[in-house]
Formats: sequence, C-alpha cells, structure tokens
Amino acid sequence: MKFFPRNIFSLSAYTLLTILLVLSPPAKTCHAYFRLLKVRRAPVTISVEQRKYEEGIIHRAFIRTPLEILPLKEIEGFQLTGENHRWQKLDGDKQPDLIWTISLSDPGSGDQYKLWVVTLTRGSRGWIFLTPYGENLWERLPFTVDVPEDVILHFSGSTPEYNGTPSLKGRDIMTFVYTLSFTEEGPKLVIAPEAYKILYRIASMVAAEETDPQVKFVYEMICSDFGKMSLGKMPSRDAVINFSWQQVINFPLEQ
Repeated sequence: MKFFPRNIFSLSAYTLLTILLVLSPPAKTCHAYFRLLKVRRAPVTISVEQRKYEEGIIHRAFIRTPLEILPLKEIEGFQLTGENHRWQKLDGDKQPDLIWTISLSDPGSGDQYKLWVVTLTRGSRGWIFLTPYGENLWERLPFTVDVPEDVILHFSGSTPEYNGTPSLKGRDIMTFVYTLSFTEEGPKLVIAPEAYKILYRIASMVAAEETDPQVKFVYEMICSDFGKMSLGKMPSRDAVINFSWQQVINFPLEQ
C-alpha cells in the first residue's frame, strides 16, 4: 500500500479554501455611521445613526441642545428625504427664530412625515413636533398669501372628515390650511382673516371646477370654513380635529 505525506492533503485543503474565498462575493457588513444635521447659527443639532446597505433607515436619533442630549425615538425606522429651514420672528422680539423641517418617509407603509424643530429666543425654549405630510394641490397652485410676521402657514396632509366622510389626500387634493403662532407655551391655532380671504377665493375656484360629488362636497365644506375664518371666526369642529401635531419634545435652551 502506498502512503502520501500528510502535508499534501493540508496543502490541497488550504488551496481549496483560498479559491473559495476568492470566488465568493464579499459579505455585506452593517457599517454603522452617524450623520449630523445642523443649521448655521442654530442652537440645536440632530444626529442620526444609519447603516450601510440599509437604504438610509434611521436606527437611532438624538438632538443636542445647549443643555443636554435627548433621544428622538419617534423617527427610528424612517428614512430622511430632505430638510428645509427659515428664520422668522415668531415671539415678538427683534431676533429671528428657527423653523426647521426635516422630511421623513416610512419605508414600510410609504407614509410621509415632517419633523418640525422650532426654537424661540424669547423664553429660550424649543419644541419638536411630528406631523403627517402628503403632496397636495396647494403645492402646484400659483398664489401668494401674506401672513403676519409671527404666523406660520401650515398645509395639512389631508382633508377633514366632514360629517363622517372619508379623509382625502393626494397630489390632486386641496387639503386644509392652518395658521399658527408660537408662544412660550408652544404652538396654537390662530385666525389670520386677511390670509383666509385669499385662501377662500382660491378654494372657491377649485371647488367650482370639481366634478366628483364627494370631493366637491369636501371642498365646499373647506370653503365654508375658510369663509368663517376670513371673518375672524373659528372653523368647524371637524377642521380643528384634523389638525394633528404630535409633540415629541420640548426643551429649554438656557438654565
């Protein structure tokens, strides 16, 4: 019987392993990294943990204020799709306040949201809110609405459920429009009659051209509410209920 040295078999196994490693595709390792979101001169920054090969899904998120670091668990599992900011005098003093919106998408459902970061110089306080968002008809209409310096115009992602009708949303749907102001206690709905006079005229023209009976009914109800608000009155209960701002965090900017 003929025997072969053991090192021949060892060499063959080593060579085979090397070939397998060369021909095998590289494994996808989950490299975690932090992305820093910031606005120049803003008192806060946001950092999000994302992982390679996971399409930018947020695993963890934090906001850093001048006093502390706070978790933002409400946006975990979402994807970042954009951001925008502006400075506006919201609280009545001479210094501009930050309005920072970060666009988010739920990869599972496709639903979209906006994370609002608002900081006020008077009272040195800040808030973070999460609101539903959806592309709507207002974004494609050519119009300009002048609002007071301390008022924010907010286009909702859907229509109110007037008299139990289903809420409507989509890029071809005219949704409800709210006017808000911010105080040291946070945001509140306010009535800006001059703004709603313009919104009422636009909404009336859109409603007049609508042919779908259900959509037309909703538009007529929106026109009715805008008409009330143009006179300084409150809108319907359905319109107030439709306003959905989920407060995530409120925080001090100074001790």
